[in-house]
Amino acid sequence: MLLPRLRRGDASWLRTKAASRPPVTPFFAAKAGPTDPLAPAGLSEATTAHMLERLAFGLERLFAEPTPLPPGCAGMFARPRPSPPAVAAAAKRLGGLAAGSGLLARLGDPATPLGVVASLVSADPILAGQVLTIANSPLFGLRGQLADVEKAVAVIGLANLKALVFSELLEQGGSQAGLSRAARQGLVTHMARTAVLARRIAPALPGLDPAMAYTAGLLHDVGKLALPAGAAERRSRPPQEEVACWGDHHGAAGWAVCQRFELPAAVGQAVRLHHGPGWVELEDGGAGLAEARLAVAVALAEGLALALEEDDAAGIVPLRHSYRFLIRDAVLADALADPGLTAEMGRAMALVRLACGEAA
Repeated sequence: MLLPRLRRGDASWLRTKAASRPPVTPFFAAKAGPTDPLAPAGLSEATTAHMLERLAFGLERLFAEPTPLPPGCAGMFARPRPSPPAVAAAAKRLGGLAAGSGLLARLGDPATPLGVVASLVSADPILAGQVLTIANSPLFGLRGQLADVEKAVAVIGLANLKALVFSELLEQGGSQAGLSRAARQGLVTHMARTAVLARRIAPALPGLDPAMAYTAGLLHDVGKLALPAGAAERRSRPPQEEVACWGDHHGAAGWAVCQRFELPAAVGQAVRLHHGPGWVELEDGGAGLAEARLAVAVALAEGLALALEEDDAAGIVPLRHSYRFLIRDAVLADALADPGLTAEMGRAMALVRLACGEAA
């Protein structure tokens, strides 16, 4: 259903899907004041319609006819390889930001009990205060005020906590790497958008864990912080150009960073391979089907995030045909037409504003 319509350039299917759903009014919309830093911006019918238009455009680009592959691409994704010394040193520096608390590794493990996470949050007074601020904000519409960190973590959810922690870590890493504040916020915002979309579209790739897709989306461009500042100050270059300039592409650099974060191996592999679906055929990518599914989810989500960002839409690379059989078209259409996506995206952007604002 989806691919034939996209190949004809017909994006009306997404608007039709959305129109058939009951309207959703975000429960926090009436309470969030215009100057509230935790108020999601622009949750209106016009915003939702514009988002659907941009998502449809992104899908048209992602499912367009791929361009011929330049020579040498397959070797860049076939297997992990040792990082150049400068990249390895930067990955070690970034890993040092996460050392000590164990919170990142715990958040990356879906089996971690809520009480353990709450104890680790409580050990960091600044993070605990931010979690309580978010839980008591208009984003969640509580009638009373919470003072218990474990209850606050339960209210905001582990995914939002993960976004807050990773956003602050990336903000610190970007600052140390010499990125401008605008570049840091742009990178964190892009990764947060990609994470929300990756979790949303995960059911379209059977067998994929939405929580794992969210984590991989949240970290997919972390390797840009291990490359020279120019890698994060501008739109992503083709991987072969990054290798020519810096000795590695940001996916491979991100894999080295994820190893330092002690995250599940599948997350690091998805970060390493997230540009693979656009630049190498499935049979040449050196990944199993489970790894390929996660990489495709992140590649799809990043392309859609770029479409929402508009200025970066030229960077959307069509998926190679060999990956497309992994995607359930109808499920993907339903996931993107869900009106709750607008509210979820608004919450994610509010968390980014808090993380970047507090760290500045």
